[in-house]
Amino acid sequence: YQPTYVFEFLPAYLASARTNRNVGLYRALVVLVELIDTLTGDGYYDKGMRVITVNLQDLVDFTQKVESSGAFMAVHVHSSIVARQNRLDFIVSAKHKQYTTHQNWSDDPTHEMRALMRRMHRRVHIVNRELEELAYSRTCGLRVD
Repeated sequence: YQPTYVFEFLPAYLASARTNRNVGLYRALVVLVELIDTLTGDGYYDKGMRVITVNLQDLVDFTQKVESSGAFMAVHVHSSIVARQNRLDFIVSAKHKQYTTHQNWSDDPTHEMRALMRRMHRRVHIVNRELEELAYSRTCGLRVD
């Protein structure tokens, strides 16, 4: 089974993204999907836990201040997930926070490659799942449109 994730400060994160012209809702959702992918793929949960709270306050603060869309899109690569008693905290690295006011920020190519590989892995996973569903529906004689 997969646990349920409760994101603290999610409304504040999305509101900050909408009001920051360098971020926007689309980029905020892409980063959120990357976070969810990390949480589910890297096993950030205790097998007995059904609900896990993820604190996004640090991400909210970064989203409000960042002046470069590139720096925002790389936030997932430059952050960590820290387990605290009954929750997980999404923490943006101190070094990456220093780039909030850099309008012409560019990432280290190794970090860019890591982020690109994660996105490609996620897309391949989606295509594989769709192909499996299609094959299953055909073996069951279901019509697929």
